[in-house]
Formats: sequence, C-alpha cells, structure tokens
Amino acid sequence: MKMTCRHDLRKRQARYAFTLAELLIVLVLMAVFSGGAIVAFRGRQKTYALKMATSDLAVAIECAQSLARNNTLNSRLTFGPEYKKYRIERQSTIGLENYISAAGRAGMERNIPGSVSISGITIDGLPVTPAPLTIGFPASGNGFYGKIELQNDLGEKMSVQIEKHTGQVLLSQ
Repeated sequence: MKMTCRHDLRKRQARYAFTLAELLIVLVLMAVFSGGAIVAFRGRQKTYALKMATSDLAVAIECAQSLARNNTLNSRLTFGPEYKKYRIERQSTIGLENYISAAGRAGMERNIPGSVSISGITIDGLPVTPAPLTIGFPASGNGFYGKIELQNDLGEKMSVQIEKHTGQVLLSQ
C-alpha cells in the first residue's frame, strides 16, 4: 500500500487551481467588454428612437392627409412648444374655423423621444423657426409641402419630406 503525504496532495491541488492574479485579469477583461457593449447598445437605442420618431411623424402626416381627403374637411398637424409634441386635428363641423382633435388614436398627442429633436422645418422651400407650428392639409388635396428634419443626440439625421405635386410622404436619411 502506497502512502501519500499531505505535501504531495497540495502540489496536485495547486496545479489545478487559478491564481488570484488570473482571476482578476479575467474580471477586468469582462468589465471592459461589457462596458463596450453597453456603449454600443445605447448608441443603437438612440438610432432606433430616431427611426421610430421619423416613422411615427410620417404616419401622422399621411393620416392627416387621408383624414382631409376622406372627410372633405381640412385637417392639420399641430406641434407644441419646442416641437416635442404633436397631434392631428380636424376641422369642426359646427364652426369651420374651429379645430378639434381627430377621433380615436389619430387625435392622441404624440411625444418625440427625449434623445430626438426636430432640427429643421422647411415649408414651400423656406425655413420655419417659430413654435408652436401648425401644418395644414386642406380637403382639396393641395396643401403643405416641405421637409421636417429630425436629429438625435449622436448627430444622426433623418427627414420626412412631402412632395409638392403628389403629396407623397418620403423618409430619407
């Protein structure tokens, strides 16, 4: 029978264990990689927010155009102070100079995400700066044409453009 001493067992166990320095190196590398992933994820979140805000604005414009054409009453898109909120309104049947929120989800006030802002609006080729702003869509179909440009905190830009003769809504980067 062969006897092993404690000294031999310690040598065998030590060969299969990690040192404290090796564990710390692994932890530091994990922290560096996860930090980089978090930064990349935040950048993608802001890009996604810009795309969603631009798409939502394009849909709201198309909805206002459709509302005007189908109901034979004017509609408009009204932007709140600092261009952070907007909603669709339609002409009232009681008094044609009065506007009310469109029915259902169309009339809900929409918020532009915090990381996104409207960086420029041109109407009929001229820049517009005052807020609040109202963009009208007459029932006749001949109305607003221009471009609304949105920008996120990273400096990325997208725009919604309404064509002059067709009224078609286009998205561009």
